[in-house]
This record gives sequence, structure tokens and C-alpha cells, in this order.
Amino acid sequence: MSINQKNTKPGQPDDFLRIQDLLYLCLARWQWFVLSLVVTVGAATVHLLRTPAVYTRTASVLVKEDSKGKSVSSDLKSFSEFGLFQSGTNVNNELITFQSPSLMTEVVKRLRLDMNYFVPGKFHRQVAYGLTLPVDVTINDLPENESAGFTLEVQPDGTLFLSDFIRNGTDLDGKDIKGNLLDSIPTPLGKIIIHTTPNYVKGKAYTLYVGKSNLYNAVNSCSSNLSVSLNNEKASVIDLSFKDNSTQRAEDVLSMLISVYNENWVKDKNQIAVSTSMFINERLGVIEQELGNVDEDISSYKSEHLLPDVQAASSMYMAQSSATNAQILA
Repeated sequence: MSINQKNTKPGQPDDFLRIQDLLYLCLARWQWFVLSLVVTVGAATVHLLRTPAVYTRTASVLVKEDSKGKSVSSDLKSFSEFGLFQSGTNVNNELITFQSPSLMTEVVKRLRLDMNYFVPGKFHRQVAYGLTLPVDVTINDLPENESAGFTLEVQPDGTLFLSDFIRNGTDLDGKDIKGNLLDSIPTPLGKIIIHTTPNYVKGKAYTLYVGKSNLYNAVNSCSSNLSVSLNNEKASVIDLSFKDNSTQRAEDVLSMLISVYNENWVKDKNQIAVSTSMFINERLGVIEQELGNVDEDISSYKSEHLLPDVQAASSMYMAQSSATNAQILA
């Protein structure tokens, strides 16, 4: 007679699964676990290799408040009470200024961020900018609100081949167009001029994918990659950060953003000074005219009513009094 016994503790349910049993069950199917691990790691690796890297660059800006020393803004505090001029510097206002579309639009135009260049890579196209950009493309006849793209091949002898033209997302039928550097090349997108940069190496072949986005999308794209925040609630330091596939382009955007902000700040201060000077000169002119009219009215009144000049009369009376005193003493 045999009795089946289970290794269970008193009070333990019969269907309890021990860790050892689970381990034995997994080991019996180890091939599937290894295969799933290989597939998962492989898919993650391919995804990382095919996804362009994104870099972040940061900068800090100290917003100075006009509270020390005598300046135009400090002299305007009395005028600000009447709502004529606002002289104080508000850090929150400057925070919003850095995020304004007008500021980013100027940055995009100066750095020509609506033009994008890519070169072939092993797993994905890589951004060509700054030190990695051999040529610069100018599309003269394309409006700012339109987008375009084409493939550019630069031969070692400087001959150019342009193909695969796209305008506003639509492929343009046409043959490859041949041209030379610095020439005005007629294309379906308009006349295109290609200049070399200091990074161009003569005798080397290049393949670039050139894209131009409309100005509105370029500004929105740059604004979405920009983060602006206060370093400390009690401090007047603004932290800026910008994300981009190119570290040099991210640094250039932050540098140009601060430069344009400073230019606008100086322009606003000069405008306040000019407006204040004009306001003061205008008021002085009105006051001077009113005082002149008062003097004329007084003179006319005295002439009409034969009233003596008070200052002249007092001088005459003092002279007569001195003469009388001199006679009495004599």
C-alpha cells in the first residue's frame, strides 16, 4: 500500500506553487525565453540606431533690474504713476519675451534655419550643419510660405547634379539638372545658387538631401524645442535650453536668441528715452508759451489801467527815501 505525500506545510493550500517549481517550469522552456530576449534586444538596438540622436544645450541669462544709480528708467518712475511710461523690469515679462514668435522668427531668418541639409548615413540620414556642411544653397524664387526639397550631388570636379525635386509635398516630374558651383541654375523650384563653405574640400564628392520648410513651420519647430524657465523664484536668472540633432546648431540658436533679445532691449530703452525727451520738450514749449502769454496780458492790463511798474516804483521810492534821509542828516 503506497501513500502519496506532498511537501506542503500545515494550513497551506494544495494548489500552492513554489518558486522552485516555477523555476523548473521556465527552464523547461528556456529556448523561448532566450528567443524573446534576443528579439526584444535586437528590435531596441535597431530602433536606437535608426533614430537620430537629440542633444540639449543650455544657457542662462541674468535680467538686470534698473534699481541702482540714476538712469532714464529710474527718472521715469514719477511718469509711470500717471500711466505714461513703464520703467520697471519684470522678470516674468522677460520670460515671455524669450518665448515670443517674433523673437524666434528673427533667429530663424538670421541663421537660415528654414534650410535643412542631410547626408547619407549607415542607419539614417545625418544632419549637416556648420562644420559638417560643405555647400550652402539659396533658392531665390521660392516664397517663404512654401516648402521644397531636392537631392544634390557634387562631383569631385565641381559639377552639380540636382534631382528628385519636391514642392509643397508634391513630386515634380523632370530630368536631372546639371550645373556648376556659383551658377544660377534654373530648376522647377526656381533659380538655385550653390555656394561653397570653408568646409568644402576640392576634389571630394558629396551627396546631400536639401530641404526647405516654410518660415511658419520652421519657427514653430524651433519654438517647440526651446524651453524657458526661471532658475529661482527669488532670482532674476532665466534658464534656456534647446534640443536639436546638431549640437552646434543648438548652441547657435541660443546664442542668437540672446543676441536678438539684447538688441531689442536696447532698442526699447532708446525708444523710451527718445519718447521721454519729446514729451518733456513738448510740455516745456507749452509752459513757455503760456508764461509768455501771461506776461503779455499783465503788460496790456497795466497799460490800459495806467498802473506803474511795481519794481520800478519801489526802486524810485527807495531812491527818494535815501535822498530825504541824506538831507535830514545834513
